[in-house]
Amino acid sequence: MDCEFVEKRKPADIREYIQWLHQVHKITIDEHYEAYYRSVVSTLQSELEKSKFWRELVDNLSEYDEEYQLEYGYPLFARKLEAEILTKTFDSFLLKTFRKNILENKSWPNEPDDGWILSDDWFCKINDIVRTLLVVKYLDGVNFIKNRISSFCETQGLICEATYEAREEGYYALHLYTKRKVEI
Repeated sequence: MDCEFVEKRKPADIREYIQWLHQVHKITIDEHYEAYYRSVVSTLQSELEKSKFWRELVDNLSEYDEEYQLEYGYPLFARKLEAEILTKTFDSFLLKTFRKNILENKSWPNEPDDGWILSDDWFCKINDIVRTLLVVKYLDGVNFIKNRISSFCETQGLICEATYEAREEGYYALHLYTKRKVEI
């Protein structure tokens, strides 16, 4: 595939996207970059696990559950509470950049409204590389936990952004995002 062809035609799949990244933006996705990604993710996960923020948040979750039970008579969480730090796989990460840069880009062939998500800033622009999952038992628990976590973030001097998400296949979620600086 020649460079001129790639620049004009929207990549149709992840293979073409990787070629497009290389030819148009000089980004080479190979086993070295994948190893680099895993190293960065490991650092992010480790920094979060060691943070005062994470330890206090995990401790607070039990208190939130007790508070909810006193108020409503039911447990807040749908299953035994085990807050663990989850990480996005490299393939999932790359697929998300493909979706944001190409599939959901209404300005193609120009950059998306928020700019290209490329290797110099994609660790800052992909917001769920390191995350956790909390499943509440009842619908009113969503706003209950959102309010508690948002307030906790405020006490830590962090901004907490909330977005609701629903998909036709039956996925319903509230995503809470907070950011902190980590050297990678």
